[in-house]
Order: sequence, then C-alpha cells, then structure tokens
Amino acid sequence: MVNLSSSIPLGPQIDIWALGCMLYCICYFNLPFGDSILAIQSGNFSLPDNSPYSERLHKLIGYILCVDAFKRPDIYQVCALVFTLAGRNNPAQNLGVCCCLI
Repeated sequence: MVNLSSSIPLGPQIDIWALGCMLYCICYFNLPFGDSILAIQSGNFSLPDNSPYSERLHKLIGYILCVDAFKRPDIYQVCALVFTLAGRNNPAQNLGVCCCLI
C-alpha cells in the first residue's frame, strides 16, 4: 500500500522497499506489516521467533525495509550483501559505498 498523495517522491527506494517485502514473504509466507497502514508508516514488523534463517538475513531484511528511504541500500548494495550472504562473487559491482551489515 502506497499513499500516492504523499509528498515523498517515488523512485528506486520504493522498489527496494518492495523487494524487502517480497523477500520477507518468500521467507515467512506472510506480509511483513500485515494490513496495518500504521505499521507500514512506522516500519514496525517482527521476524518470527522460530525463524530458520541467519541473523545476517534478518539484518538484510531490516536494512531493506528501513522506513527512511534515504537510508535504504541501493540495488548495488543489496546485491553486494546478498552475494556475500551466499558466499558467491558479486557480478553486479557496487558503484557506491556499502554500509555492510554482514
């Protein structure tokens, strides 16, 4: 859900946030924010207590779902983090500085 009357410009940051929602859904078969607009706006989501995934993946999801669009990673940073998590070489070289969490 996106408020199109908001003064926040739409751009790649929105796509990264949507990617985070999809990653969460793929991992947990559920939406990160449920149906709550307030949870979306405040960024309140929780990871299941019995999550089978690593703390590094949890941090990646949190980083991608950051409420502040300007603190979210760009696609090159996401690629760098994902390929690091997978233990693979990154074919999409990061053009910016990555605030690596992993």
